Amino acid sequence: MDGDDARTVRRTVEIPPPGGRRRWPLTRTRTIAVLVGAAILLAVTYFALRPATPTVDLAALTLDEVRRGDVMMTMTAPGSLRSANAYAISATSGGVIRQIVEQPGARVAAGAPLIVMLNAELERQLLEAEAALVDEENKFTTLESQTVGERESAEYELQMARTEYAGERAELNALEQLIEIGAVAKLQYERQKSKVETYRVRIDRMTDRLRQLERRTESVRDGSAKALAQRRKVVGLLREKVAELTIRAPSAGVLTALGEGLREGLTVQPGNLLAEISRDQRLEARASVPASRASELVLGQRAYLINGAERVPARVSHIDPQVRRDEVEVLLALDRPPMSGFRAGLAVMAEIETKPLKGVLHVRKPASVGVSPVADVWVLDGGRLARREVRLGPAGGDHIVIESGLTAGEKVVVGTHPDWGDARVITLDVRT
Repeated sequence: MDGDDARTVRRTVEIPPPGGRRRWPLTRTRTIAVLVGAAILLAVTYFALRPATPTVDLAALTLDEVRRGDVMMTMTAPGSLRSANAYAISATSGGVIRQIVEQPGARVAAGAPLIVMLNAELERQLLEAEAALVDEENKFTTLESQTVGERESAEYELQMARTEYAGERAELNALEQLIEIGAVAKLQYERQKSKVETYRVRIDRMTDRLRQLERRTESVRDGSAKALAQRRKVVGLLREKVAELTIRAPSAGVLTALGEGLREGLTVQPGNLLAEISRDQRLEARASVPASRASELVLGQRAYLINGAERVPARVSHIDPQVRRDEVEVLLALDRPPMSGFRAGLAVMAEIETKPLKGVLHVRKPASVGVSPVADVWVLDGGRLARREVRLGPAGGDHIVIESGLTAGEKVVVGTHPDWGDARVITLDVRT
């Protein structure tokens, strides 16, 4: 074999199988099989982990049918019950609450003490006024004693002078008779006559002095009496104010409420509400309506007071003309006595009927609907529930107007239901 033959390269020739088809290498076949298996495994995992469609028992749902008809428009407002025939007791003087004698709910008699207050300054003023009154009374008594003594002394002197004058006058009359017969000298008669005249002048002066004394005494007594009366008036007023520190029931009834935050040791100012007494069991409601809707209110409008499941009929009896904090206060009179659960101080929701809407599409307001004009509701769709967006109109009582998204005859879930998250469809279990 020559050198060229020694450098000959060996080559492997692949012989195709019968039929002319080529076989893939074994390693490539295994790779494809692994990829196909992984794809199948991913698909199975996806369908296994995907959330299942929720299922709910149809009997557990509360549904309402969409209807077309008339709906009464309403407005709702927070309110509270109070006694219709009640006395509000306010503090006439400032002070500190020393004792709360009775608690709300207690039945009290007229004049019964409810609250005892302490006002040290007022009581000090009363003590000073009473001391000044005693001084004034003592002065008046002293003055009265002095003036009475002076008057009695002057009256006694005048009486003695008149007695002496009468005696001297009698003697003068006797001398007049004697002088006529010449038994007495004329000089003696003239002396007696002069003496009588002196007594008369003296009596006139003493009478004038007594009258002046009486006028002066009367004037002094009037002034002293007025000062005494003024002192007595001041003391009387202060005693009334001190007595008013004990708050008493103005009539027999039930103590329905105490002032907000009232407690022993609290300092109150004149005019602060202390308590409320009800003479009977009649109640009324006080509600606060937004001022923007006050124009819809009319006396006599029908209303309902809602406390849980109870709805008590009422009517608008008073509308406050003043606006406070962008709200108007409305009083609602109850049409009938409420159940035992209603009591003064209870918070309620007032629902006032305003005007009717004719021929509108409406349904009971779903529990899930808020104040937004657009909301999602669950609609019965064959054997399932479907989430649907609807546009809502005004509310009327427990119904709400449907502007779009629903048609008459459809049924909507209106009661509470589980939170189905982002689900769009709910499967119904209709087994009985």
